[in-house]
Amino acid sequence: MNIIPSVGYSPYAVTSNHQNTAPLKVEGDYCGHYKKNLPHGHGVFAAKKGLGSDTLHVDGSWKNGKLHGNAHVIRILNGIPFHRISGNWEGHYLDGVGEYEYNNHHNFHETYSGDWKQGLKDGDGQYIFTVNLASKPHRFAFSVNYKQGELCNIYNIHGPFNILPPGNYGNTNNGFGFIIDKDRNLQCGTFKDTLPEYNHVIPISPPLAEKGRNLFCKNYEHPLP
Repeated sequence: MNIIPSVGYSPYAVTSNHQNTAPLKVEGDYCGHYKKNLPHGHGVFAAKKGLGSDTLHVDGSWKNGKLHGNAHVIRILNGIPFHRISGNWEGHYLDGVGEYEYNNHHNFHETYSGDWKQGLKDGDGQYIFTVNLASKPHRFAFSVNYKQGELCNIYNIHGPFNILPPGNYGNTNNGFGFIIDKDRNLQCGTFKDTLPEYNHVIPISPPLAEKGRNLFCKNYEHPLP
């Protein structure tokens, strides 16, 4: 195995906005097995140019210069990992079971685990949001179903939503997130340009809030239109 200069592609560009976009071309060094001067087999790619102040670290299986099989991708900002992507890949796209993780290192952490097909969510999955209040973490979970990147259903909603102050949580700009409004309603779903595409509105006012139940809604099912 040798370290060779390489032009690679950032899988992050495919999965960060949950769309099947063209991978971002980046430059860096590759250390691992290769064939005809292309990554082939197990190896590690470290990006140096093409991501601004960010860096990218890819450790996994390659085929003819593209990710193929199991791989782990970490994007680092100012020396701190803030995106992690792992799972099965086919040609730079998540394909099969995969996990996407975002961490802002302050008071919020998001993970999505589920089925993917050519870089798009496709099948069953689960979002888990961890919100820190008074230095104590609280978990909120949403089981979901996607078809070719489009949200089809939300069910099995769990978490102590009644303790959250009104506000936006998750990616309510372009992605999946939830909102606690001033009337103590939970709005959850996908958003595009800050507007809801698919959205549930569920009251979280008494009696659930009065009882302080940690399990907000068990086996809640309401298919989206």
